Amino acid sequence: MAGHFIAHIRSKDKAIQFLDEHLSATSLLAGQFADKIGLKEIGEILGLVHDLGKASNEFQNYIRSATGSLDPDGDGVSDFEVKKGKVDHSSAGAQVVFRNLHSKGKAGLIAAQFLSLCIASHHSGIIDCLSPNGENAFNARIEKSEEKTHANEAISNLEEVEEKLIGLLSLGIENQLIQKMKGMRENNDSQETLIFKYGLLLRFIFSCILDADRLDTADFEIPGNTRIRNYGRYTSWSTLIQRLDLKIKEFENKEQKNVVDVIRNQVSQACYDFSTKPKGIYQLTVP
Repeated sequence: MAGHFIAHIRSKDKAIQFLDEHLSATSLLAGQFADKIGLKEIGEILGLVHDLGKASNEFQNYIRSATGSLDPDGDGVSDFEVKKGKVDHSSAGAQVVFRNLHSKGKAGLIAAQFLSLCIASHHSGIIDCLSPNGENAFNARIEKSEEKTHANEAISNLEEVEEKLIGLLSLGIENQLIQKMKGMRENNDSQETLIFKYGLLLRFIFSCILDADRLDTADFEIPGNTRIRNYGRYTSWSTLIQRLDLKIKEFENKEQKNVVDVIRNQVSQACYDFSTKPKGIYQLTVP
């Protein structure tokens, strides 16, 4: 059933990216990014449900209206231009994750707030949890009605996503997050410093889903992008050093050197010497 839901429509040729493909690819990327600090499963969860609300009839009618695939006289058709950007598809995933985590003690509640805030914010930037007039804007998103978020409808339409989500949530990700937060503490940290650090952690986790979502969407929109992205498959540092050394030797062994060649060689040697003798002082001699 998941393959029948549209995630994106390519502007160039109206090709369709199905929702299950987008969620799976974004989950993989976000997991890789978050794994850099040992929170792979949290990244995978964010990617898996960030666009969950797109599996609702309301969103599908809205996006299919853009392709003209709906009967213009049918009941499901909607005005694409009028509704553009106004169909909430980010609250559903935030609500589903919050409901599954918040009852798992204090650690679960913290994890629920962290993850659901990132999901709910992935199109707007991190939302203010408290509005200027003092209202709890975060709770307003979490308690938003089913009529507006379609959270239950969406998750019931994506059985494989729900199964994967339950499996990831069973791995104790709430404890992983708490251990990461504890590891950030230092003996002389004030409460303000700790809060600042936790804010940085939140922003890093948020960046994982944001980058993963945008990268997968961009690669679908412009398929050639995938050929120029490394996605973590980087050349080893030792190989890069060998390539650099070979290039430098080419400059050094040049038969007819000009002033720039000489200075370049001196700069290169000075950098090398400084890296092996940090306290040295080196001067360049301009010929």
